[in-house]
Amino acid sequence: MNEAEKNQLLSQILNLREDIIKKIQPALSGLTELAELNLIGKAKKTEQAEIPAHIHDWGDEVIAVVEIPGLQRREDLHLLVKSSGLELRGRRYKRLLEPKSLATVLPASTVEEFHQEVNFPCAVRPETATATYRHGLLEVRVKKLPCSINENVIIQFL
Repeated sequence: MNEAEKNQLLSQILNLREDIIKKIQPALSGLTELAELNLIGKAKKTEQAEIPAHIHDWGDEVIAVVEIPGLQRREDLHLLVKSSGLELRGRRYKRLLEPKSLATVLPASTVEEFHQEVNFPCAVRPETATATYRHGLLEVRVKKLPCSINENVIIQFL
């Protein structure tokens, strides 16, 4: 992959990231309102939902961008990085309805539990993983395992 292709792919990732941020921004502001009114503590459990994940093979690393709006603190997410992929487990808070005005009574939120595994396109070194969560997006970067040299194998005919 040459530099121009890398730059183009990075530009596409950044554009995708910005589009996702624009889509989830209203939900994030609504969660702030709920936290201020202490309505989050009255949450109800719902069924598990699938979490959208985008995996990118980028040079010597794999980048996973996972859409998880509604996390409130670090303890809401457990992330396990394996050589073959990610395991995500946690809970997030979702609004039931969007308020139409400040005079509207805000509804309680729901707690949505999730557990999902995401596969990588190649083997990685889990000990090199770094993760950041911002604006509802979890970004995980992991270095790839070095490519092994293919060797000819002598087949024994019996």
